[in-house]
Amino acid sequence: MRRLIDVRKIDTSVTIFGQTWNSPIALAPVSSQGAFHPEAESAVARAAKVQGHGMILSTVGSTSIEDVTAERGAPVWYMLYPTDD
Repeated sequence: MRRLIDVRKIDTSVTIFGQTWNSPIALAPVSSQGAFHPEAESAVARAAKVQGHGMILSTVGSTSIEDVTAERGAPVWYMLYPTDD
């Protein structure tokens, strides 16, 4: 166990599939955010961009993946629910 180490300059960045995030935190997919906020997933994408976090978009989101990616300024992950259709 290490004690009394300098923690003022810790690098929490992580690289996943060639994409680097400031931290290993990713905003989880939540469906139908438009029911709770008029800007829906676009507002979440801007927050993820500011903090440098990853974002995962729900299959049943209120905002298109193109609009979310434009707001995020970087690719987002997409949680796909396969169906029989």
